[in-house]
Amino acid sequence: MRVTPSKVKKFLEKPDALSGVLIHGSDNSRVGFYVQEIIANLDEYSVQVMDFAIVNKSPGLLFSELANISMFTSKKLIKLINVSGSISKELKNVLDYNAGDHYVMMVASDLPYNSATKSYMESSKIFAVIACYKDSNSNLYDIISSYLKQNDIKCTNEIIYHLQSYFNHSKLPICSELEKLVLYLGERKDLKLTDIELCFSTSGNDYATLDDLCSAIASKDMSRFIRISDALISQENFSPIALIRIISNYFLRLENVLLSVQGGMSEQAAIDQLSPPLFFKQLQSFKSHLKKVEIAGAVARSGSKYIDSDIGPIIANLGIKVTSSISDVFESSDVVIDFTTKECMLDCLKAAVKFKTPLVSGTTGIEGVDLKEYAAEAPILWSANMSVGVNVLLKLVKKAAELLGNEYDVEIWEMHHNLKKDSPSGTAIELGKTIANASKVDFQSNQYLHSGSNIRKKGGIGFAVSRGGGVIGDHSVMFVNSDERIELNHKAIDRTTFARGAVQAAIWLYENKREIPGLYSMQDVI
Repeated sequence: MRVTPSKVKKFLEKPDALSGVLIHGSDNSRVGFYVQEIIANLDEYSVQVMDFAIVNKSPGLLFSELANISMFTSKKLIKLINVSGSISKELKNVLDYNAGDHYVMMVASDLPYNSATKSYMESSKIFAVIACYKDSNSNLYDIISSYLKQNDIKCTNEIIYHLQSYFNHSKLPICSELEKLVLYLGERKDLKLTDIELCFSTSGNDYATLDDLCSAIASKDMSRFIRISDALISQENFSPIALIRIISNYFLRLENVLLSVQGGMSEQAAIDQLSPPLFFKQLQSFKSHLKKVEIAGAVARSGSKYIDSDIGPIIANLGIKVTSSISDVFESSDVVIDFTTKECMLDCLKAAVKFKTPLVSGTTGIEGVDLKEYAAEAPILWSANMSVGVNVLLKLVKKAAELLGNEYDVEIWEMHHNLKKDSPSGTAIELGKTIANASKVDFQSNQYLHSGSNIRKKGGIGFAVSRGGGVIGDHSVMFVNSDERIELNHKAIDRTTFARGAVQAAIWLYENKREIPGLYSMQDVI
């Protein structure tokens, strides 16, 4: 059902009177504000973000999320992002029969008038629809006055009309801009027109903003970071944990732009698609931070058809030639990422030692390679799996093994594509070693691969392997006794997760350990 502008304020006060909401429109500032308001008013819900395109294709993922019980809260808020105009029949069925007290929030940009998604939500009796467009002036007045009131800021109607006019002609996010204004006022609670003019139009201000905080980190300006973070923390109701979230989100925005550029998009176009939009005063510093991470070279095996060709057909038009010389790449790079074979990895390790270049490697099937030997002379980060999710899984299985002890049988199952050479996978072996260490048993003498008629022994760690099709990587760890079974699972949906993790690891290794030889892992990164 549609929520008219005059009723939006009342709806936001108790959004869970319905089962969910679709927020859409060309005014990204207003969309972002409503999203934040709903999340804030449903603070007893745990928030889970999912991509609409994936859920629309595989509705079972949303069904599982709604059916599963959260470890921390009894209610979940599922935020579906990048919502498109079409919706599958199967996804409608999942939404119609949403079990429990969970809440589904769908966030979209401007949807076409004949959008099936919008039509479904508007005709539903359990979902609300809020449209966000620049011409909803009365609604914008309520947003501004409500925010200022929440922060105990006193002002006249003239001030609010002035801000309303500013936001109607600005593409900048309302919440972010109002937050800057509140930070600018500091201890003062009386807002004047001169404050607005100085805060929004003067580039020489030195007051603390969230963008300044991120800029200080990316520029490695520690004294400025300390000064700004101290100023922010001193603000009332500003949680120190927010610093971590703000910095993390900023670097994710940098990464998103870099990935878009590598995909062939121009730098400015990639920046323009950011949501919420980049604050114009931060544009130049943001662009300078993008230059801190770039591809310096690429290596292919000797005889490859890509040798001496531009890397463009593979990644993006970067003007970089593919080479078969590992030494050339290590000599010209600040850090190198390796996903190859055992033989190639050995050459990379030797080059890392020779040129003292930090190396990040996710190559598996490397039995017999003494990584510590090379790590004694160069910074080496190796993980069987670069996915952040898998490394969280490693922490979870470690904790489970410590709590459960040796009274549970441990089974590890993994499945990969039909071209994978090593078996069990490096990730599965790493999971087994983690459990063995936590359980204080010897891994080599207690691990075995199921085959034939061998019978499991007490304290053993069993492995089962499947190969087929194009499966990216599934891993399950089971702790089983006669009364119950505990399962911890991870499924890779897209190989991008490994690339993101590897880039994150490379940045961490270069910025923290580039001059400190040693063997590191993704556990150190996260």
